[in-house]
Amino acid sequence: LLRMLAGHTGWINDMTAYGTMLITASWDKTIRIWDGETLLCKKILTGHKEIINMIAIHEDRLFSYSENEKCIKVWDLKSFICIKDIDLSSFWDNSNMNGSFMGIYAGELMFLRVKNKVLFFDIKSFELKKIVPWHEDGGTGSKIYAVLINDCF
Repeated sequence: LLRMLAGHTGWINDMTAYGTMLITASWDKTIRIWDGETLLCKKILTGHKEIINMIAIHEDRLFSYSENEKCIKVWDLKSFICIKDIDLSSFWDNSNMNGSFMGIYAGELMFLRVKNKVLFFDIKSFELKKIVPWHEDGGTGSKIYAVLINDCF
């Protein structure tokens, strides 16, 4: 262990690098922006009301997902301001289906809900572009996932 990040008051659920920054998302409902060399916290992003499960980056935008909030927040990484809330509550149906992946593919924000559907949002307007069914195959979802992506574009 070379250095420890000190600051979050809950588990770190996800982390990613952006330029010279390290970005972490936590159970403490915050996102922390760290200097990649000194590992000192430069900025704390607040706004989520629940645990932050996942983060993804595209250009100068940070996307943070909270399963309990049923939303994705979009942050500008230059101003560190939340510029958009993407409400996902209409896609929940009380059948214990939760988000399991968020990332960028072919210039679109992709959000995956296991056993149900894959949602694709326009990366610039944040509007929902398409919904593709997710098919359960008994535990080898990554194979189905690859097929779905190829079939989408």
